[in-house]
Amino acid sequence: MKARLVTATPPQKTEYAQLLDALLHLHELEKTHLSESDDAERLRDLMEGHWKNLTDQEKNRLTGLSQDLYSISEPPKKPNPPTRSEAKRVSSQLRRVVEARKRGEWDSALSLIREIADRVQPDAASYMRGNILSDAGESQAALVFLQHAHNLDPSNGNYEAIYLNKLHEVSPADAEVEAANILASGGHATSVVLKAIDIRYSFTRRQPDFETTHELKTLSQKLQGILQSPDVAGEKNPSLYSMACGLLGFIYDHLGNYNEALSAYNRGIEANPTNDGLIVARGILQYGKTSESISDFERAVNLKTTLTWPYFYLAHDSLLNHEFNKCRQLSEHALSMQQSNWVKAELFEWIAICKAELGLPSPQVEAAFVEALKHDPQNRRISSNYNLFITGADKATTLWNMESAEVVRQLGQRGFDLAIAA
Repeated sequence: MKARLVTATPPQKTEYAQLLDALLHLHELEKTHLSESDDAERLRDLMEGHWKNLTDQEKNRLTGLSQDLYSISEPPKKPNPPTRSEAKRVSSQLRRVVEARKRGEWDSALSLIREIADRVQPDAASYMRGNILSDAGESQAALVFLQHAHNLDPSNGNYEAIYLNKLHEVSPADAEVEAANILASGGHATSVVLKAIDIRYSFTRRQPDFETTHELKTLSQKLQGILQSPDVAGEKNPSLYSMACGLLGFIYDHLGNYNEALSAYNRGIEANPTNDGLIVARGILQYGKTSESISDFERAVNLKTTLTWPYFYLAHDSLLNHEFNKCRQLSEHALSMQQSNWVKAELFEWIAICKAELGLPSPQVEAAFVEALKHDPQNRRISSNYNLFITGADKATTLWNMESAEVVRQLGQRGFDLAIAA
């Protein structure tokens, strides 16, 4: 029986998404004094034509965003010093904004900001709006406001780091250029430099090794400098210190410097023992080389990590040791978490093998193989194991084509991303 290949078609943008794009484009035209151009008129006609099809909630959000975008189109006005009663009202309103954001009431939080926008510093208002929109999943709109906050106060390292992080999410190519400019200049906060290094490292991972060795060595030197800088050295800032150690470990691992990578991870974990990302990174580095890697993955699980990788590797280790029920449970748990298609394919294949070895009904085994191939149709090993099951379904099967610990370690090495959040 042949596996059925499923071809996915890219989803069409909703009318709301199309109108949001149009609104943001219109904002860019207004900033460049082209609000009366033919392009602007076409955008307004598009918005008017689709407006009636939106829900009330979508209309309210776009109306509010239109007001907010208009407010940042003109040069900012410094708010007048508030009276004591006004200051109390603003403080109370800001607490309500925070509470609404915590509850996930994005539109309510944005509306509350509008009520006091003339009493809040323009950069702070844009920063709050950008973060709320980011929480709401409106990344493009969030980027506009985070960039506005950064432009109003370029010296604010937190603004710049958050903006750079969002730029990398929305437009990786632009972020890579921005990161290179940051690293070539000076005067940036350590958190910003670390994010810039993270972005440039992500870029090198997609390039041939011979083209990136020089840049990786340069990045490692910058990280060594950060670890010795006054605001980080001696573990004065465990968060920044562990970020720098994690990136340094990644880069050394990429360069094939195992001992240096292990040392960097050890230093970071010593400074921040509950950093599950570093613990998992060290586990991946040592997988198949020492049993300490399993201890690291189990430690990450005990820390209630949200990362898939500890479960992924523990499942593979269980599979190699013929602990099929344990492997199946770990794989199923990993599938409940966020991961890429190729990881899903591996996990479904392991589940299929485990079900076959546990003597479960053939339709269950076949369904797992079909799911694996759906997520990675070109995977020859999965196809080979599926055919092995089909041709030997009536007898015990012990000739599975299994990946070694080293191969799986390399897969994770390429796929794991130690997110350096701003």
